[in-house]
Amino acid sequence: MTGGNRGPLGRAAQLNPGRAENLTPIRGYHPSAYHLFTRSFEGRRFNNGIYLRPAERIHNTVFINYFAGGRSFYPYYSPTFSFGSAYYSPYYYYGGVCPPYIYSRFCLFLPPAVVYVETPVYVNNECLGYPSGGYYLQQYRDEVLARRDPGFERAVNDIREAFLERNIQPLVDITDPNIDIAVFAKGHYQYSMKSDDYLDITRDAFQNMTTISLNLDRVSRRAIGVYVVSGKQVYEDQNNQVHKVYVSFVLEHLNGQWVLTQVASSPG
Repeated sequence: MTGGNRGPLGRAAQLNPGRAENLTPIRGYHPSAYHLFTRSFEGRRFNNGIYLRPAERIHNTVFINYFAGGRSFYPYYSPTFSFGSAYYSPYYYYGGVCPPYIYSRFCLFLPPAVVYVETPVYVNNECLGYPSGGYYLQQYRDEVLARRDPGFERAVNDIREAFLERNIQPLVDITDPNIDIAVFAKGHYQYSMKSDDYLDITRDAFQNMTTISLNLDRVSRRAIGVYVVSGKQVYEDQNNQVHKVYVSFVLEHLNGQWVLTQVASSPG
């Protein structure tokens, strides 16, 4: 797969035109969705059991620069890093987007039985993204298999839609409150967190970044009903600075639906 508009990881509007009218990666968002799920100070409860917290006022001045409105959804940020008491945030490599550290006592160190996330390629300490996966024919075969799995394209579309429109609801649709999300940094397992916590910290990140493009141009079939989608995200922070980060998402078909189970990021 060589282009952003080909295969199951192509343009979101082409995959599911009924879900969103325009997913062009430009600054902006779907007004009603953004108001309800990103800016609202109320808690949100969803039919699949997910509960998202109401926004709470920030009292630690260390975090004020990250939240101009003075409120955050995720309540367990740590002002400093120290081994044993803090972890890197899932958005640690997203410069200026949200506080870089979270308290470890609200996470679990429980490595998944099988690690599907791939290790990114580094040359002279520069990240070049995720490996090509061998030869083109195998990648093409993985694409074909992905197309045959009902709902897979919609799940990938949900990831892209969430980040492009800063709308948390599509990610809610592919999370399960009973399944923790494993967080990886540079291909290495860090910790696992409750899906609700991951969604709340993602809502905080959405407040401070505008995704310009999310090119998920690699799909890898790791087992029956398990795919890894990877690529590059380009975003603009609250200071209008443009950054890139390499991202990877593991989708597993569990209990009749596609569920996000592992996430990874590496500096661009």
